Amino acid sequence: MLRTVAAVAKTGALLGTIIAIGFTSLTTVSAVSVSSTQIQLTAGNYDAFVNTQKVKLDEPPTLIDGQFYLPAKWVSDTLNIQLYWDSLTETAHLLTSKAYIQFDPSHDRIQVNGNSVPFHTVAEIRNGRLLVKLSWLATYTNMTYVYHANSQSVEINDLGEPLTPYKESTLRNDDAQQNSRPVAKFAFGKASYRLGEPIHITDLSYDPDSEGLPGYDWAGKKDAYFKAGIYNVTLTVKDGKGNVSEPFSKTVTVLDVPYRTEQEYAFYYKPIGSLLPKEMISAIPKQTTMDRTVPVLVKHSEDRKLLRGTSSKAILEKGFLYQEKIKGHARLYPSYVNGMANDAQLVIMIRNLSDTYAVNVGTTAVSESQASVYTPLLGHKLAENFLATPAASIGEPLVVNPGSAVLYKVSPTLSSGQGFQAIYDLETDGLVDVSYAMVSPGEQPYELGGYRQIQLSDTFRGTYPVSEVTWDIDSRGLNAPVALGIGDLSVEPLLKGFVKGKDMELQEVVNESHAGVRYRFTLNVSGKTAIAFYPRGGFFEGAIRVNGSLITMPAGGITSNEAILIHRTTSTEQKVEFELLAAGNNQLPLDMMLIPLVDKQ
Repeated sequence: MLRTVAAVAKTGALLGTIIAIGFTSLTTVSAVSVSSTQIQLTAGNYDAFVNTQKVKLDEPPTLIDGQFYLPAKWVSDTLNIQLYWDSLTETAHLLTSKAYIQFDPSHDRIQVNGNSVPFHTVAEIRNGRLLVKLSWLATYTNMTYVYHANSQSVEINDLGEPLTPYKESTLRNDDAQQNSRPVAKFAFGKASYRLGEPIHITDLSYDPDSEGLPGYDWAGKKDAYFKAGIYNVTLTVKDGKGNVSEPFSKTVTVLDVPYRTEQEYAFYYKPIGSLLPKEMISAIPKQTTMDRTVPVLVKHSEDRKLLRGTSSKAILEKGFLYQEKIKGHARLYPSYVNGMANDAQLVIMIRNLSDTYAVNVGTTAVSESQASVYTPLLGHKLAENFLATPAASIGEPLVVNPGSAVLYKVSPTLSSGQGFQAIYDLETDGLVDVSYAMVSPGEQPYELGGYRQIQLSDTFRGTYPVSEVTWDIDSRGLNAPVALGIGDLSVEPLLKGFVKGKDMELQEVVNESHAGVRYRFTLNVSGKTAIAFYPRGGFFEGAIRVNGSLITMPAGGITSNEAILIHRTTSTEQKVEFELLAAGNNQLPLDMMLIPLVDKQ
């Protein structure tokens, strides 16, 4: 079919026609605003419908070899696609969201992003008008279409092309294709929203040069609005070369119809790990001994002792800081700071109290800090590492011969002001004596005989029978928010232990902060529920893991001014497993907030 040859032979006439039909240079606008467009076209018919409005065409679409062709100039004007004439190269240029296209009918050639395509395979000059194949053009634009063979018509839907998004910035080295400015574009999920209803935005921004969009700058954008009105939202984007788009703006209407209050919204939609102001949870009632709205079964296991050795003041002399006997399972939790002028090391020494048989010491969990002046502030990281470590045998068991002593752990060298803290889960098959001591670097067990037991006035040391606590919570009948207090006597008893006094007498102590104690919670639910923790007592530092995933806690812990959202169940979730390990000197109770969530249309 000889349809392009005649046009090529009449290049001069074609150029005049192109100029006549309005292929001009680019213009500039200050902002971009687009909307979707629906078009109906029929082959051979001069009538077209744009968003149901009837319009007349200069040249009707047509069928060529069974393919639907449409007038390029009319479509580009209707859809805000840039089509202009370059008088220097005598070529037409089409700039779409996905391609830079040059039409060169004189040489039967089309360049698409630098790649050559024969002009006659996808384009036609008819009555001085440029027609292009719909199926080909659609791949380089935002349009989708449906072709009806019986009526030889098409329905086109287009999300819109912004005006002048391709203002030239820089050129590639070979000047084959302009490096274009990126395009900012987005669409709201619907035209209006209710008070507290999540605003859904679809990001339609793109970079024609595929350099990525590392920079987004929103103005007026909110996740939800809690006052009725019309709000303007503007977006600009930046590509990988630093080119900035024109601003793109749209308005959204917020109706004076309630959906969620500001307090409710946080529990329904805020990201997990978000901090919530105290005002959002202050009205949630605390469960008491008299009111068992949510049944809770608490078990304090005494299978593993906790040997906690901590001082709020730096250690000013070498010597033994804490000593205790263990047999079976134990958790060691030392945390000390070197306050001496000289370097030192914190060691854990284990001595076999039997003169007849060896004792094997196995390790099933380890979490250690680095030597640091910030040791007191890194308790949450120590707890995170401990929860993230699966319980398993670590290395070969340490064999302690009869009557002998070995250094189980030697810290890095601690300069003045540096500290070290760690958590170890051990199991022994015999009775041993465990000591925490601050020593000179490199000292061995046989050199420690002259050290005395240091009497610390400001200390949190003690041996506690409980290091593991389980809660089984049945919230399946929950219909209103409730708070369950960890460390609250209305829910669980005190964690008591003992420490040896100056004259070796046993003195009762309480692990008020629950440091080193791991909580395992099983929460049974029957509907959507939000879970948050709030330090009602004043302060909490530690780690939380939900269904195996750690929740990022603030580096400095959380105070009574805020709560942290840790989980939101789905409608099909029936059980939640989560763990908590306290570190440092917490101020309990720590409230577990359970908030039932009710779906709305």
